[in-house]
Amino acid sequence: LEEMHGTSAAGVGGDPEAYLTWQSSRALVVGNEALESIMCRLRLEVSELRDASESAKVDADRQAYDLKVQAGMEIEWASERVLREEAEIAAYEHGRGELQTRLRRDDLYLRREIKEAEETSCQEAVEARLWEQELRRQCQHVALERCEFKRRLEETRLLAADEACVRSRVRR
Repeated sequence: LEEMHGTSAAGVGGDPEAYLTWQSSRALVVGNEALESIMCRLRLEVSELRDASESAKVDADRQAYDLKVQAGMEIEWASERVLREEAEIAAYEHGRGELQTRLRRDDLYLRREIKEAEETSCQEAVEARLWEQELRRQCQHVALERCEFKRRLEETRLLAADEACVRSRVRR
């Protein structure tokens, strides 16, 4: 301030009004420096919040994709198993007449296997639904975190605007 205005506490001499003006100017400069320091910290915090939000989004997207792929693979495996079992039943039904007794016994056995495969398939479908629900919960959690980050960002913006307003008032 002394360099900007060419004055110093000693340079105002015995003029009390000039000294008070010099002190007020000095206080404004110190206040502006403090506000600029706060703004710098707030900008850094906003940047960190954006990075954290982006990282959380990437993690959630990756987890959602992994769960979707895993569920798809399990459903495909179950469908293939059911198809294999049905193909085996069809092969036995087209067999020779002298094997009818054995075929009936095998048919019962294979029907049990199909039932178990269907139960397994149903259980896997339930698990897939549970994974989807977990994915939705995680997405909701990420959305809530994103809202919280947005809220904090808005608070930070409001603080910055308030500081800018205060700075503007101080300058006047």
